[in-house]
Parts: sequence; structure tokens; C-alpha cells
Amino acid sequence: MNEYKKPSGVPWRIWAALLILSLVIGVSYRLYPPSFEHSSPQLAFHGATVAAEFDATNRARTSVTKVLSVSIGTLRTGIKGSGPHYTPFDHREISVSLAPSETKHIRCEFPASGRVTPNAAEVTILQ
Repeated sequence: MNEYKKPSGVPWRIWAALLILSLVIGVSYRLYPPSFEHSSPQLAFHGATVAAEFDATNRARTSVTKVLSVSIGTLRTGIKGSGPHYTPFDHREISVSLAPSETKHIRCEFPASGRVTPNAAEVTILQ
């Protein structure tokens, strides 16, 4: 009699497809890297101003101009296992132009508020 054999593990075709997919993603990232990247912003306090500073890099072969939203605020730890909570209280939109393969140090200044001292900054690419 024919006995039913229970399939063991994942078929080799699925493993082969996953391997090919990861190779395609890796090669495409090397050939077509993200054209614009920025580092995590750091806060710098200078008297009556607070500055969010970060590096912006253009990895494209052409010049690029991006509009960025830079905000400062407070980052608080979550309560009872919830994630951290970021509350922005001031933001600016700035335009950054970079030549091909250029990295530029960006500094966005905000007036210091006596009410709340910021402890975090966030940068978002708008366009």
C-alpha cells in the first residue's frame, strides 16, 4: 500500500526563491543606493539658541535638492512597557541642495525657550 509521507521542512524551492530575492535586493542596493541620506540629529545649546545638527549626504550622480522638516522636542520613556514618546514643540522647514557625492553639515537653529528644555530632535524628508 501507498503510505502518505508527511513533508519534512520547507521545500527547497522556497529556500531558493528567498536566496535569489535577497541577492537581488543586495545588488540593487549597491547599484541604486538611496540618493539622499541624513544622520541622526544632535542637539547643541549655545546661549539663547538650540541647534539641531546633522550630516546630509547625496549619493546620486546628479545634484539634489530636498526639503526637510527639522523639529526639536522632548523624548520621554514609555510607561509600563509602552514605547518612548516624542513631543515636538518647535519645527522649521529647510531646503538642502547637494552636489553629486557631497556631504554637508547642516545646522538648524531655534530660539531657546525658558519653559521646556528639548532633549531630542527629528529630521523628516518632505520632498
